[in-house]
Amino acid sequence: KKYPIFIGLRKITQIIWNPEWVPPDSEWVLESHTDVEPGEHIKAGDKRNPLGKLKIPLGDAYLIHQARKPSDLGHLVSHGCIRMLKDDVSDLANKIVAARSLPITAEQIEHAMNSTDRLVANGKPPVPIDINYDTQVVEGGVLHIYPDVYGRDTNTVENLREVLRSVGVDASKLDDQTLKQMLDRSNANEEFVVSVADIKSGNVLMAGRNQPLTSQSIIAKKAPTKHKAHHGARGRR
Repeated sequence: KKYPIFIGLRKITQIIWNPEWVPPDSEWVLESHTDVEPGEHIKAGDKRNPLGKLKIPLGDAYLIHQARKPSDLGHLVSHGCIRMLKDDVSDLANKIVAARSLPITAEQIEHAMNSTDRLVANGKPPVPIDINYDTQVVEGGVLHIYPDVYGRDTNTVENLREVLRSVGVDASKLDDQTLKQMLDRSNANEEFVVSVADIKSGNVLMAGRNQPLTSQSIIAKKAPTKHKAHHGARGRR
C-alpha cells in the first residue's frame, strides 16, 4: 500500500521478453524478498525474479509485468507495478508490436516465450497509456464493484450513483442503504457483480453475486489456517 502505481498518462517505448530484475534499494525488498540484495542482477528464469516472461516499462521504474502467481492480482504485492496474467501481458505485447509494426517476428516472440533468451522491442512513436484507478466499472452491461485496496475512498454511495447514471440507471430509485450494501459486498478476494438490467428492475441484491478476483482467490479464502501467526511476524498480501 505504501507503493501505489502512478495514476495518469505515461508512454510505452519498449517491450522486454525474459527481463532480468534488479531489486531497488527499498524497504519493500527487505520485507518481501529476503533472498535477494538491492542492486543484484536476477536473471530471467531465476525463481527469485518476480517479473516473469515479460516487462513493459512505463518510465520512472514503473512496469507492467507478468504476475508471479494468479493470486497476486488485485492484491498489494508490487512496488508500484501493474501485474497481469502471462497470457494477458503477452497479448498486450503482441498488440503493441502489431500496432507499431515493430521489427519483431512471431518466430522471435515464440522463441523468447519458450526460452530464457532476452528479446527487446523498441517502439516509435511511443504508445500512450492512461492509467486509472477505477473500483466501480460497467463493462458489457455488467457492473463490477472491486475492493478499494489503496483506501482512496472510491467506493462511496455518491460515486456509485454517478456510475449508474452514466449508463442510464435512474439512481434516485435506489436508496442509500441498498447502494451501501452493494459496496459492502466486495472484499479483499472478491468483487460484486450485477447486470445493469437487474439494477433497473430493482432486483440488484438478489441477482447480484460475489465473484473471486482470480481463480486463486476463492482457494485462498477457503484454505484452512493451521497455525496462528506470532506477534511481530511480517506477512505480505
